[in-house]
Amino acid sequence: MRLTSHQGLDKILLFLLLMIPNMYTTSPFSLYGLQIILFGILALYIVYRNKNFDLSILLIVLSLVAMLFATSIYHVNYYSDLVYSGVDIIIFKRLILCSFWAILSAFVVEYIFSFNRNDITKILSLVIIIPSLFIITQIIVHYFFGFNFDFSIMTGGIPSRSYYGNYRPSGFMPEPAVYSGQMIALLALFLFFNKKINYAFIIGAISIFISQSIAGILLLMLLTGSYILLFSSRKKIIYSLLGFGGVLILALPKLIERYQLFISGKDASNNIKGDAIIHFMTNPDIYIFGYGIVGRDSPNLPSYYEALKDLTIFGSSLSIYGVIIGGLFCILLIGLFYYSTLDFRIKIILFIPLLKLCSPSYPLFWLYLCVVLKILLLTKCKENKKSI
Repeated sequence: MRLTSHQGLDKILLFLLLMIPNMYTTSPFSLYGLQIILFGILALYIVYRNKNFDLSILLIVLSLVAMLFATSIYHVNYYSDLVYSGVDIIIFKRLILCSFWAILSAFVVEYIFSFNRNDITKILSLVIIIPSLFIITQIIVHYFFGFNFDFSIMTGGIPSRSYYGNYRPSGFMPEPAVYSGQMIALLALFLFFNKKINYAFIIGAISIFISQSIAGILLLMLLTGSYILLFSSRKKIIYSLLGFGGVLILALPKLIERYQLFISGKDASNNIKGDAIIHFMTNPDIYIFGYGIVGRDSPNLPSYYEALKDLTIFGSSLSIYGVIIGGLFCILLIGLFYYSTLDFRIKIILFIPLLKLCSPSYPLFWLYLCVVLKILLLTKCKENKKSI
């Protein structure tokens, strides 16, 4: 792994490369302007400037893309039988977008690892703090001034999913759950490169609590708790657990409320996941070939299609590819984690975000996956220990 100091332009490029995928809302400006045009130009310029990429990462990603193309042929026919008008266009668009982000991420991951740890930490701090401060601004403006500071509306899109029940800010993302999932990934990378919790991590953690995403809060507690137990001294563990307990007490009413909703069948976002799993297990076509890279793009599809992008990395792999191809991917991923010479504690930290960041429909998923694959594929034990 080549870790060197870089000039100002390279640092700006890396900042934009990590920041742009965290500004993905429902607006055309965000999708076409930021995620396609700007991210595409930026990645291609980095490839031209760097002239270096990891062939093994590229081959893995191309294999995943090839599987998407192969299974999509079946899915077009399957959904057409459901009188799902325009399904071929929708699947084709999603397929192209996923392939676009996947391949570009594979090309630029080597560039990310060319920076020294200090530079990456500083850049990650900015990428964490900026959306976190926007979340804090949103909650202040809403409750003190009665104004919804919605980035999606500001950029020409429909309102973000922040207005169901009480107000839950979503930052530069379409909904709090997506925001928290991506922030968890940034915090995990921050711990990998920085090796300690500082003000940037704390600000990012606060923003997750403000988003009121239950999944985000639980994963944050899991990530922070894992780090404390695995890396701290005994004395620090005691103090940290006391603080951790205080946070748990504050979050407990919200967790109990969500649990009660779930067991009563009124928690739409979680109950429909159960419906999706049941349909997957009982429908032979879906069980073998998966749902494909679709969401609830048509009212002809059941409501549980909204849950397909939120089933952990293993559940999403099975739901997209089916039990054969998806199962093979799961086995390969487990194998990479198991046989990598990476410190077991680091493996845990890097795996936790994949419990939430698991949809190929977001560019940060591919960028994070490529970074994790790059870390896992470092084979020289002595070099690995030095780099960690």
